[in-house]
Parts: sequence; structure tokens; C-alpha cells
Amino acid sequence: MEILLEGDIKSLTRKLTRLQKKQVPFAAALAIKDTAFRTRHYIVRRVYPQSFKVRNKRFAGVAIRVKPNRVSKTRLVAHVYDSKDTQILKNQTFGLTKTPHASRYLKVPKKGAEFVYTRSGKGRKFNKTYVTQGRYGPVIMQRRGRGGRKARFLYGLRTSVNVDKNFPFFERGEMFARRVFPKAFKRGLATALATAR
Repeated sequence: MEILLEGDIKSLTRKLTRLQKKQVPFAAALAIKDTAFRTRHYIVRRVYPQSFKVRNKRFAGVAIRVKPNRVSKTRLVAHVYDSKDTQILKNQTFGLTKTPHASRYLKVPKKGAEFVYTRSGKGRKFNKTYVTQGRYGPVIMQRRGRGGRKARFLYGLRTSVNVDKNFPFFERGEMFARRVFPKAFKRGLATALATAR
């Protein structure tokens, strides 16, 4: 899973002088690298926290990386990618239909419900539970109150669940890169001219 960044510099080089055009390959290389790291920073600090309830604040920064850019006069490339090839990021980026593996059903909590997780990462265990037939299929309920007269919904049991696309990795990453590249190229050109011999 990666964003491929290629510098479209034709529109940015039309009004350059001969001296400036000589520095275009170096300037474009700097611009691509700068854009790639800025795009990674934007995804890690803005897009990821807006897409997930973040428990591990270091995860996105460790997983999402930038590959060294490859530069030639005709092709300028850099990659912003998931270095861990994380399945959860793929699922939230592309969506999927989830099915059970070791059991007959998937346990789906009530939308918006908050559950406490143990240190091992396993879901909280509930006492006094029972399975009954709900409106859309079997559900797990919990007896509450004196004599267990009251009941609370815990999970719906489903044979499959559609996971929506919640992580706009490509859409927002590519949009951000297109927005910042022209300014990055101007900075790169200024650096290239300042160091030119």
C-alpha cells in the first residue's frame, strides 16, 4: 500500500531562464523528497488520528515511511508507503467483508458502545450472559438487576460483516501532495541555484 509521487514540472519550468533550467533535475529531486516527507507527516498527524480511535500513538509513525527517491531527467519518483504491510490499515483503506474463522459467528457490538480491553488486548468478559433471537438474528444479552429481570444488549451475532473504508490514505495523501509540490519545487530551485557552481 503506497502513494507514488511523480513531479509534474512542465507547467513550473516554462518561464525559467537557461541557468534555472540547468538546475531543474536537482530542484525536482529536492521537491519530490520534501513533498513525500510532508505527505507522510500529514497522514500520520492528521489523517490517521481522524480515521481511528488511537490507542498506540507511535504505530502510524513507525508503519508509514518514505522510500528514497529515484531521479532522472525524465522520471522523478518517491513513495509514501506502509512499511509493515499492516492488514488493519489495508482493511480500513480498501474495505472488506469479514467472516468468522474459528467460530460460526462474528460478535458485533452495539454501534457506539464502549468496551474495556485487558492488557492482553482481549475483549472484556461478561457474566450472566445468554443467547437469544433478536430482530436481525441471534444476539448475546446480559442479565442485570435483582433476579436478572433486566437485560442489556452486548453483541449481535453475524455470519459476515462489511468493513467500510475509514482510512482515506490515497485520497487525502495524493490531494495534499498535489497541493504542496509547487511550493516545494520553488524551494528546491532556490536551493539548487544557491549551491550551483
